[in-house]
Amino acid sequence: MKKLLFILLLPIFAKAQIVNGWKQFRSPLQISGCTLWLSADSISGKSNNDTLGRWRDLSGNNNDAVQANILLKPVYLTNVINSKPVVNFTQASTQYMISTLASTQPYSLFIVCRSGVGAGNQYFIDGIALNAGVMSGGASNNTFTMYSGNVLSASATPTNFNYVCGIYDGVSSILTINGSATTGNVGAANTTGMTIGSNGSASGQFLNGDIAEIIVYNSHLSVSNRQKVENYLKTKYAL
Repeated sequence: MKKLLFILLLPIFAKAQIVNGWKQFRSPLQISGCTLWLSADSISGKSNNDTLGRWRDLSGNNNDAVQANILLKPVYLTNVINSKPVVNFTQASTQYMISTLASTQPYSLFIVCRSGVGAGNQYFIDGIALNAGVMSGGASNNTFTMYSGNVLSASATPTNFNYVCGIYDGVSSILTINGSATTGNVGAANTTGMTIGSNGSASGQFLNGDIAEIIVYNSHLSVSNRQKVENYLKTKYAL
């Protein structure tokens, strides 16, 4: 009888262990190779609507995102998504930030973001050189797009908050939006830095929207590790 009861309860125990496993994943640093971690809820010393000149990198690699020009600094907004803050970029003010992070394929990028009403395709991320390591959202055609020489895109609603993962790995690239994966060829371009909120030359495709978190790893993450990060973001922001 006890043996039968154990067999019947085994699936429940296994499920509980999986749930506990997710709960134990508290930090992106629990996966090796994190090269950048920007989280709006780590920003200190700022009040709602304050401009932001430095977004500190939590990965330990000092790849802070910065903007020295007061006219081009984005804005820190509180209580925007699941009672958490975001960094807000205004297209009309051509706001953007720069990180020194250089990424060589393969690498994995995660972002929690939304675009607003604005002209054309809006870049959440680009390299320093134009159109290398792009992650963009088009409110007009409801797509997210990766680009490093070739286009890889998937349907979504960029004007809503989404948790998005782009694995930049040539013909083995993956774009996931809220856990749903699309595979394809993103091209082979690497980056020598990161532009946040505009194209790499800061000449257009400015973002009119919000970014809550950005995480980058210097490898093509396994499905298991990718899902750990995605679930962390999904849970944190109630998406």
